[in-house]
Amino acid sequence: MKHAVARFVIVLCVFMGLGSLSITANADDTAVGVLAATPDEMALLLRLSHAVDHENGLRIVPMAGKGPVQTLTDLFYIRGVDAALVPSDTLAFMERNGLLENIDSKFAFVVRLFPLDVHVIAGPHINSLSDLDGKTVATGPAVSESYVAGQFLLGATGISAKTIEANGAAAIRAVVEGKADAAILVGRKPLPELKVLESDMGLHLIDVAAPEGLQDIYAPSLVTNEDYPRFVDAARPVETISASLVVAVLDRQRGTPQYAKIQRFADGLFTALQRGSSGDASLNLAALVPGWSRHPAVAEALESHAEKLQTATQSKVEN
Repeated sequence: MKHAVARFVIVLCVFMGLGSLSITANADDTAVGVLAATPDEMALLLRLSHAVDHENGLRIVPMAGKGPVQTLTDLFYIRGVDAALVPSDTLAFMERNGLLENIDSKFAFVVRLFPLDVHVIAGPHINSLSDLDGKTVATGPAVSESYVAGQFLLGATGISAKTIEANGAAAIRAVVEGKADAAILVGRKPLPELKVLESDMGLHLIDVAAPEGLQDIYAPSLVTNEDYPRFVDAARPVETISASLVVAVLDRQRGTPQYAKIQRFADGLFTALQRGSSGDASLNLAALVPGWSRHPAVAEALESHAEKLQTATQSKVEN
């Protein structure tokens, strides 16, 4: 009797173990770990996670990153991280600073979600970028979105400025209080930090043109009166530059399980985005990103998605 009970326990343990392995394997195939570089991007990621849930049997597992540079680094090194939401200029910043060898061949992108505009907001005595030479500029904490843009912008224009780590609302406050002459903020316009101000507080946005050497990283953009009625004249928009928020993945090889997973992830994500989950009505799934290559698995998913969309549209017309 004792032997029979022992055999039953052993069989039960083996069965439970195999069942656990089956569940784990299935979860590994369907769960996509995605890092968000900032709290704002985490909010977007949570919306995307809900929208993608069970598309192609997938489930997004949101993960909190620690700034764009660390987030892209974690995508490369940490097991279980399959994708990341990062500003597009992060890749060039890491490459130019030697933070990963052959970095341009390690990463690819799935989709460009929306522009991230560079805002240079200054006090009344600053009228152009060149006026910041020898001045103090709030660029945010090291390797933050605004820090990366600030390093590129100040470096490419040869401006020697003292930088402080104030970011967001704290950076604006530093300019108002005279602790900084200008602040560099990066994000999707309109920035909440500027939108909520009840007056211009003596601040204004200054024009920014992409300096030589940065045209392959940033695209030209305009900030309008519609974005910031208190800071921009209706008759004169402010010129600036923008990066993009991208969904990045490792450049996995064809024929690997990771390649197939990226393809399923891209197809599910495209379906969710087509329903408006990014909050950007002008989203173009096929948009290119300066300095980035689209993953081949994503290109295949994009082609398949376009065909399915065309078929569905034709069916609606015929009915």
